[in-house]
Amino acid sequence: MQSVISSEQGDWVVSACGPESGICPDCRHQSRSRHGWSYRRLQDLPIQGNAVTVKLQLSRWRCTYRQCRR
Repeated sequence: MQSVISSEQGDWVVSACGPESGICPDCRHQSRSRHGWSYRRLQDLPIQGNAVTVKLQLSRWRCTYRQCRR
């Protein structure tokens, strides 16, 4: 999910949320078992004099495949 909004002060906020599942980098199996969340806020260069903030919601995934080393 992504959204772009302009605040009352004229600043831009770009938001993004990742997928509902992840892929294990070792065994390549898909997992929907979320291990945790983290949020990141990044400042980008201004657009026409207005500040730009990029908001990200990131997920950490747990591999549920029993034969995987992870």
